Amino acid sequence: MRYFKIEASEVNSLEDKVFLITGASSGIGLATAELFLRKGANAVVIADTECPPEDLDSRVLYIRADVTVCDDLRLLFAATIEKYGRIDVVFANAGIVDRSDYVSLREEDGKVLEPDRRSLDVNLSGCLNSVALQPPGGSIVMTSSGAGYFGVSSAAYRFLRAMKLQLHPHIPMRINVVAPGYTESNKTKGMVSEFRGVGLPIQPPSAVGLAVAKLVVDASYHGHTLFVADDQYVEMEGHLGDDTARYFGSMNGDEKQFRELLAIMKAQMEKTRRAPA
Repeated sequence: MRYFKIEASEVNSLEDKVFLITGASSGIGLATAELFLRKGANAVVIADTECPPEDLDSRVLYIRADVTVCDDLRLLFAATIEKYGRIDVVFANAGIVDRSDYVSLREEDGKVLEPDRRSLDVNLSGCLNSVALQPPGGSIVMTSSGAGYFGVSSAAYRFLRAMKLQLHPHIPMRINVVAPGYTESNKTKGMVSEFRGVGLPIQPPSAVGLAVAKLVVDASYHGHTLFVADDQYVEMEGHLGDDTARYFGSMNGDEKQFRELLAIMKAQMEKTRRAPA
């Protein structure tokens, strides 16, 4: 895999677009919102449970929303479309540190307690529901994690691969993932010196914002993942797909066959749905 750089001068064509960003009161979401504003965005809707800084541009609309509450998300999308008439880009960025423990379960009054599901509700369900509510058209970017590729956030990669087959070119909508490496944010607050102490590079959130913008403006990206580390970028999905094909061979089918099978299955489901009871 070969890393490359992204310059701010490369990410244009953002003028007059309407952006909706979840988890944008600070960190990666806020840095991305500020980049979109500098590039001429018509409006940036920030959805978060915390208020963003008060000195942001007048083109910013803050709507309090908890991504784990589906009614909050419904109202968020409805309010944005009512005010601006459309949503050009959804950046599903809300996320928390995964503190769930499925090995050492806690007990209370002699009963084993269910593991903490908050990270699943925010990082997985909140992200997927944000994607599902976007009307057809535009671009979607999901935040996953380069550092946590095998954790809860890895589900976004699997969702990406499934959605890739169902969207562009059948529906005019592209979907991609940005996978930050170690990045300064509220999640890593208090840990920056530890990262640097063991030699890990830590980047500003603006580096991730550039990757998000690249995925939005470059129409060649669909079903891709940009990993961001130390202000450098590499596309991951193509390499992983090549490895999968090499390991499993033709017996596992290719993307064309999966698309054809998916179309047949959808037609059968629609026929069943319309059949009289």
